[in-house]
Amino acid sequence: MPRPSDGSRQNHGGVAAVVTDRVACSVIAPLCLFTTFESVCFSVTDAGQTVVNLLLYRPGSVAVTDTFFTELTLYLEVLALHKCQIIIAGNFNIHTELNDDPSVTRLADILFSFDCV
Repeated sequence: MPRPSDGSRQNHGGVAAVVTDRVACSVIAPLCLFTTFESVCFSVTDAGQTVVNLLLYRPGSVAVTDTFFTELTLYLEVLALHKCQIIIAGNFNIHTELNDDPSVTRLADILFSFDCV
């Protein structure tokens, strides 16, 4: 389902997934309405293995805030309860090549705390 338009002709970013019908796929509804990013979360099960997929888009036109990191952490805490592999993909719009950027460090710390590689 496309994001609602604000009336302008520009509607950048967003997330989508295309999944084959050869695997069982279930949408995982978010715990709450997140305000700093868009996301789609779903699990895929095949041959007894389940993988949770989180697709995330944080608009680059908006500054990174403490709220973003709080919401991301909350989401990951809930997903960790699934006790299976989790794939996080999308666009955080955080330039991880800038090692001296506090947002890069904070994102890395959060991902590290959830054993993300």
